Amino acid sequence: MSKVSLLLRADSTWGTVTPFLFVHGIGVGFATAQLTGVVLIDVPLERSGQASGTQITSRQVGAAFGIAVLGTVLCLTLQHHLDGDLSAAGMPA
Repeated sequence: MSKVSLLLRADSTWGTVTPFLFVHGIGVGFATAQLTGVVLIDVPLERSGQASGTQITSRQVGAAFGIAVLGTVLCLTLQHHLDGDLSAAGMPA
C-alpha cells in the first residue's frame, strides 16, 4: 500500500487532501504549458492558430470524457460497496 493511500481515506479532511491537489495542479500546469510548445514547434507559423485550437479542443474533450468515465466508475464502485455495507449492518439495501 502506498503512503498516499494511508493519508487519503474516505474520512480524510480537506486539510489532508488540499496539499495533494495543489501539487497535482502545479504538475498539470507545467505539463500543459510544455505540451502546447511541443505541438506548435512542428507547425508552420501560418497554421499555428489551427494547431493550437485543435490541441486545446482535443485536451478539453479528453478531459470531459475522462471525468465522465471516472465518475461512472466511482459511482458504480460506491454503489457496490454501499449495498454490501448496508447489508452487513443489517439495514435494507
